Amino acid sequence: MNRGASVMRLALLSVALLALVLLGLIYVPAWNERSGVIAAQGTTVTANPESDAFIPFSVSQGSKISGSLTSNALIDVFVVNSTQFMNMGSYSHPSDYVFSSGYVDSLALNLPLTKGFYYLVFYDTVPADSGSIVMVHVTQAIELAPD
Repeated sequence: MNRGASVMRLALLSVALLALVLLGLIYVPAWNERSGVIAAQGTTVTANPESDAFIPFSVSQGSKISGSLTSNALIDVFVVNSTQFMNMGSYSHPSDYVFSSGYVDSLALNLPLTKGFYYLVFYDTVPADSGSIVMVHVTQAIELAPD
């Protein structure tokens, strides 16, 4: 077979596969969903005063998110869906959420979730004029597992 024809067939197959993915006819899960790990043990997330940091993740079927973390100051940890995240505004405390930890310096998560796209949000409650940055340390991997 002609090498040029093989390359052309591969290119056409790639374009067709991409079109199917973009049309939503083939679902390709996010990397962290396939592995189950959202944040590995030992991960550190930083949040500036009166600001937030977040980790996006997706759930393709009923699952639970679990893991634990500690921080060097009080922090509010949220799980929000994509609509709630879009309604948060820049660096603001969400008014609607799936889960809120309240102000904590340690947390053990064990939360069932339905299919959808979510964000794990870390909101730094320290006043902006303090200049203090909150460091969140993942002490047990935050991951998804079948519910």
